[in-house]
Order: sequence, then C-alpha cells, then structure tokens
Amino acid sequence: MRSSARSAVPAFITILCFAATLFAQAPTKQAAAKTSTASVSGRVTIKDKPAVGVVVGLRRAEGMNPWEQGLRATTDADGSYRLTNVPAGTYMVVTAAPAYVLSNSDYSVQPLTVNEDENVEGVNFSLLRGGVITGKVTDADGKPVIQMQVDVFRADLLDRPGAPRQMYPVNSNSTDDRGIYRFYGLQAGSYKVATGQSERGSFSNRPVRYTQVFYPAAIDVDHAEAVEVSEGGEAANIDITLGQSLSTYTASG
Repeated sequence: MRSSARSAVPAFITILCFAATLFAQAPTKQAAAKTSTASVSGRVTIKDKPAVGVVVGLRRAEGMNPWEQGLRATTDADGSYRLTNVPAGTYMVVTAAPAYVLSNSDYSVQPLTVNEDENVEGVNFSLLRGGVITGKVTDADGKPVIQMQVDVFRADLLDRPGAPRQMYPVNSNSTDDRGIYRFYGLQAGSYKVATGQSERGSFSNRPVRYTQVFYPAAIDVDHAEAVEVSEGGEAANIDITLGQSLSTYTASG
C-alpha cells in the first residue's frame, strides 16, 4: 500500500506539470480592437458651386508619421464628402486642389478635433482660383539660368515696420531649361520675388552662386518692386537679371 502511494505521487506531479505546460502554451484571447464609428463630413465649393472630384484628407496634427496612410474621400456631384471610421484625435483637414486657395484663409488646411464615435459635420471649404507669378531668370550675359531657385515672399511681412522681418519665403520653385519659373495657387495680394544667395545664408541649388537679387534688379529688399497678384490672375514677365557669379574658394589640408 505504501509503495503504491509512493509511486502515485510522482505520477500526480507529472500530470500537474503537463497541464501547466499546456495552459502556458494555450493562446490567450485578446479583446478585438474597437472600430471607430466617428466621421467627418462637409462640402467643397468654388464660387458657391459644387467642386466635384476634389480629394479631402485627414492628417494627424501631432506626431504625424510621414509614411502613415491618411484617410481620404472624394467630393461627389454636390461637392459633398464624408470620411468614416475616424479614430479619436486631433487632425488637419486638407483639400487636394493645388491651383486653388481658401477664400477665408491663407492656408489650405483646417484644424479639427474628433472625439470617439462623434459625427463632425459642416467642415466646409470655399475655394477660389489662386493667382500666378511667372518670369525668367538670366545671367549678366543674358543667358537663361537653369535650375535656379526662386523665392516668393509676402510683401507685407518683408516691409513690416518695427518688427523683425520674416525672411522665409511662402513658396520656392526652380527655373526650367529655359530659365523660366512659375508659381501658382497664390493668395491675392502683394509679393516680392527674389533669386540668388542672401546675406542670411539662403542658398540656391546651383554650384555657381549669385548675390540675391529682388525683382526687377534690386539687391536691397527695400528697393524691390512689389508684384500684385489678383484672384485667378497672372503676373507675367516678372524677369530677374543676376549679376556676376560670386567668387568661391577651395581649402584643403
């Protein structure tokens, strides 16, 4: 009797260990991720008429991953769109209409906070045709300068008295093989156009460096001529002639 009891104890321990092993290997059920039912909807118009086929997207306002696929929707025949299954968070609502601008803002995006299972309606966009600035960049010999960076600045920010000037351009572009540049989708207003290297270290993307020149031929921004841009209008022949290229040096050791 004692011997059978002794032999039963190891067998019982073996069964417990085997059961514990099976329990440890058994997959644990995870709670299914909840699908958000929040949505964002609105309408896109151009001159109060439906804007058909415009893509509207959502991008996270903070911690945005550049490779993250954002939510997108396309406006229908009435200019309406609807984004569904939107997770709670703070977003920027963007319209993909590069040649157009918002009628009531300098920016083509709207900030938006979406709560869980919330239906946000009336996120509307009223668009206007943007303006155009185009011209040609040539060197001192009258030859076109290819792939030269051209910058366009808001005149009111450059000329603002009693405060540090905003020297960052609102847009930058490069000349083509003819030396021609073109900016489009600009808000109506006054702009100053420049190309070349400024004293603040703004470089062109060419190996040959030129002193910065504002349209039409001003080295000093105070003497630059403002370019007026109207809604849907084009300011053409905003040509700039660069001076001699800057001397450059090489050091080795």
